[in-house]
Amino acid sequence: MIDLNALRERSAEYQKACEDKGIEFDIQHFLDLDAKHRELLQTVENSRAEQNALNNEIKKLSGPEKQEKIAGMKEFAAKVKEASQALKPVEEEWKAAQLRIPSIPLESVPVGKTDEDNVEIRKVGDPISFDFTPKSHIELGSELDLIDVERGVKIAGARNYFLKGDGARLSRALMNYAMDFLHERGYTLFDPPHIVH
Repeated sequence: MIDLNALRERSAEYQKACEDKGIEFDIQHFLDLDAKHRELLQTVENSRAEQNALNNEIKKLSGPEKQEKIAGMKEFAAKVKEASQALKPVEEEWKAAQLRIPSIPLESVPVGKTDEDNVEIRKVGDPISFDFTPKSHIELGSELDLIDVERGVKIAGARNYFLKGDGARLSRALMNYAMDFLHERGYTLFDPPHIVH
C-alpha cells in the first residue's frame, strides 16, 4: 500500500501514475472516500471514549442514580453500534481501493503499453547459451523430487507447492544461514506467539 499522507499531498502525481500505467482509478474519488472514512472513524473513536468514560463514572455510582445512568448507557451503546456499522462498509471500500493505487514511477521510466516499450539501461555480462534446452524450476524440482506441485495446488490453489525432502532441508538451511548471519551482526531473534489478541 502507498503512503496516504504522500497521496494527499501529491494527488495529481498519483493520478498521472494511474493513467500512465493504464489503471482506471479516480484519485479524487478516493480522497473523498478517505475524508469520509476519517470522519466516521473519528466519530466511532470519540463515541467509544465517551462510552468508556461513562462506564467508569457508573462504577462510582449507586442506587437510582446508577440505574438512570445505566439506562442512558444502553441508548449510548446503540449509538456507538450504529456509528460502527456506518463505518464498516466505508472502511472495506477504503481498504480495497488502496490496493489498486500504483506507486509513482521515476521520471526516467518510459510510458508504454507492453514490455516492447521498455528501455534497456545497461547489460552486465553476456547471456549464457546452452547446447541443450534448459528445464524450468518446476521440471527440475519435480524430477529431483524436491517439490510436490500437485498437492500444493490441491491444498492452497494455483502456483502453490510443497517443498519436500532435500528441497525442504535446503529451505530450512537458508533460513538458518540468514539467522546466523544476522545473529553474528548483533541482531536478536524473536519467535512471537502465533495466536495474538
